[in-house]
Amino acid sequence: MDSELLFTPIKIGNLELKNRIMRSATCERIATDNGCPTEKLNTVLEDLAIGGVGLIVTGYTYISETGRSNSAQMGIYTDDYIPVFKKLSSDVHKCGAKIAIQLVHSGRQTRSKHIGGKTPMAPSAVEEKSSKVIPHELSNDEIEKIIAEFGDAAKRVQIAEFDAVQLHGAHGYLISQFISPYTNCREDKWGGNSENRMRFLIEVYRNVRTKVGDDFPIMIKLNGADFIKGGLGLDITDAVEIAKTLAKEGINMIEVSASMWESYFPIVKPDIDSPEKEAYFLSLAEEIKKAIPNIPVATVGGIRSREIMEKIISDGKADIISLCRPLICETDLPLKLQRGQLKSECISCNKCLNPRVAPIYCVQKRKNRLNT
Repeated sequence: MDSELLFTPIKIGNLELKNRIMRSATCERIATDNGCPTEKLNTVLEDLAIGGVGLIVTGYTYISETGRSNSAQMGIYTDDYIPVFKKLSSDVHKCGAKIAIQLVHSGRQTRSKHIGGKTPMAPSAVEEKSSKVIPHELSNDEIEKIIAEFGDAAKRVQIAEFDAVQLHGAHGYLISQFISPYTNCREDKWGGNSENRMRFLIEVYRNVRTKVGDDFPIMIKLNGADFIKGGLGLDITDAVEIAKTLAKEGINMIEVSASMWESYFPIVKPDIDSPEKEAYFLSLAEEIKKAIPNIPVATVGGIRSREIMEKIISDGKADIISLCRPLICETDLPLKLQRGQLKSECISCNKCLNPRVAPIYCVQKRKNRLNT
């Protein structure tokens, strides 16, 4: 095993990262009521950059006012915010990291209070059981409008001098809703067989690619499985086919995750206190990596120790280690690992994920420049 492989560069398209450690998109809960980034957000992301993260992916950022999921979420639905976003990217670059924005439309995973009193929308009118939301089924015109909004938002990301964009195709948000047979019951060109269910995602990708050009890296966070009871959701077989199609289209990196609101706990398993409990989505990432050997694949989910990180990469099961909770606990974890620390101090208590903890920070350590 190469003990330094974790700290070797890797390219995502033409973007070179200094190491294999990526900050997975984490909702910071520090935006204004209208979704504008704040100076406090800059502080959090600067700390991650100073701490040695190779690539920072921002918390999910809504592409239209109908796609918002919570009240403290960033939005990039207007050109008015471009100067603020440009300052954010500049501040992170000065601290030595690369940065991408994750773009999302919430679809049915929101509440009407977050979207101006409107009814949440989705591919089909399937109840979201955790929130009891019954969305309205999107019309063809509404679908085409959202596709264009993804592209317009990605162009704003590029103008604001970020290094890449990530589409949120996981965790039950709108793209995920289209590709999942559980949430997509349509019988037109947007639903039915797997080819039709991935059509929305492919059209979103193509619209984004057209607007940002061939040289700007486009990544995606993709469910390897939905983990819906009864096997009703997306499974790894469909996910592999989606990954292969995206690779042919020119996607630059795939981060593999799983679950949606209705199957929330598999996303953030608690009490990860041994190597055996780590990397609980790795088998999904491994299958996708086998299918697209020439495209970088990131794995996320309960990774805590340098030993596991290095083994994942040296075994070729994934190329990039994506971390969320450990980097809330220790923004400088990459530097600590490089200097010899063996694992994160994160105990996976999940208290940082309480929506009342805003801005997000480690409740156990209370170490965050905003909460000392």
